Amino acid sequence: KVLFIVSVVFAFIFWILTSDNITKTFTEVQVKYNIPESVSQEFEIFSASDEFVSVTVDGKRVAVDALSSENFTATVDLSGVNETGEKSFNVNVKCSENLSLDISRVEPANITLMIDRPMTKTIELKSDFSYSPAGYYVDNNVPESVEISGPESYVKQVKCAFIGGNVNSRDSSTVTNNYKITLYDNEDPHSPDAKVIDNEYITLSYSDVDVTFKYLLLKESVPFSVVSDDGIEVSSKYFSVTPTTLNVAVPETALDENGEFLSLPIDIGRISQYRNESYIVTADVADVLGDDIINKSDGIEKIRY
Repeated sequence: KVLFIVSVVFAFIFWILTSDNITKTFTEVQVKYNIPESVSQEFEIFSASDEFVSVTVDGKRVAVDALSSENFTATVDLSGVNETGEKSFNVNVKCSENLSLDISRVEPANITLMIDRPMTKTIELKSDFSYSPAGYYVDNNVPESVEISGPESYVKQVKCAFIGGNVNSRDSSTVTNNYKITLYDNEDPHSPDAKVIDNEYITLSYSDVDVTFKYLLLKESVPFSVVSDDGIEVSSKYFSVTPTTLNVAVPETALDENGEFLSLPIDIGRISQYRNESYIVTADVADVLGDDIINKSDGIEKIRY
């Protein structure tokens, strides 16, 4: 009799569990894409309105309670893609378990994708700065170009990259500022027709840049001098330099007490061993001037002495 009662109780519980229908929502089901090779070789997904969906199911309690979000797959079929642009695609959801379930709702049921052909190109980085204090030649290290990548329809619109702003150096020496790069659809960013390109889908090789500005003074027709390896200035009767002078930009700290920059010293260093001999040396102007002095003589890149 006791066994009979226990059997009835278990049968009743089993009936409750198997006959009781419930509704449950599973969240964070990741969306995956079915992309044939023929499509992936030409097109790329640059953005999606959603990365996950929620799935609502109806079924027996015992079956539904045994599930988790990992039991569901949400896929978007892209086999029919043959053009670029933003388009809405249906999300197809399946349960990995062979259960009698009713998927009553998928939220969102559709996902908007931005699809385009990938493109990469290098564009000129233009700049425009105003300097304070005035009266100086200001040298900077702005890069010549930047590489951009993204959807072909957006990248093709970009004609130039631009940075600019006010530069101030209280002691007229060296200052470093950071600038964010802006993309334009016009080669002249100051043109009234120039428009900023929305770079939501565009990736830059660098989106901002640190620029160092050196405040220098222009000095014209500065002659050369020659200094031996023991620091002694060589008399001009023992050497000649072609060209005889250069126009240069120099830091204020290089001037003498009268505010003058007297000469451009050439350190003959290692070749001063050839005393009492004649020799000709050709050197790059940049190597002779060093890092702090800038050659401002148009067309002169080398000297002979």
